Amino acid sequence: MELILSTSLPKLTLDLAYQPEVALGFNLTTLTLDPTHEPELILSPGPAELTLDSTCHPEMTFRPGPAELALDPRHRPEETPAPSLAELTLEPVHCRPELMDACADLINDQWPRSRASRLHSLGQSSDAFPLCLLLLSPRPTSEAAPIVVGHARLSRVLDRPQSLLVETVVVARALRGRGFGRRLMEGLEDFARARGFRQLHLTT
Repeated sequence: MELILSTSLPKLTLDLAYQPEVALGFNLTTLTLDPTHEPELILSPGPAELTLDSTCHPEMTFRPGPAELALDPRHRPEETPAPSLAELTLEPVHCRPELMDACADLINDQWPRSRASRLHSLGQSSDAFPLCLLLLSPRPTSEAAPIVVGHARLSRVLDRPQSLLVETVVVARALRGRGFGRRLMEGLEDFARARGFRQLHLTT
């Protein structure tokens, strides 16, 4: 059997007891605040007046800056007395191996070089030349080692059997300007003359 559907609108009868769901659209409403409710306040950052509690001691950070220092006039820093020129001695470094480290530090302070290389060069010192001489001051105490005041190296000059080459002449920085350099050179002249040499050639 065929069914033929018509396109006409039928009549609908609504049940009065039925309450369909109602969808509400968004619109502006009026809100009434409860006077007994205290809402939370969010403060935006900005300048504010702060009252400090007099019983509170906040931590303080001090910035570095110029400061005035009061020195105690009764305090006098210790000074290292300069050795006397008359008490200085000249000795080969290979005769004082315990002073080789101090001698290396003295030379490297003027001409920086690897410590191993400097000690190797000092270790070649011998009476047959090259020869490294130390200008020493006496021991300040019986337990202390002598102070290395200066150093010089003597080497033979090729084809000049009566001449010596003087090099690596240095005096400790703290003792310069007090005549120790002259004392060192005078000691070198006496040392060379006593061994039959007549000329010294100084390199600068």
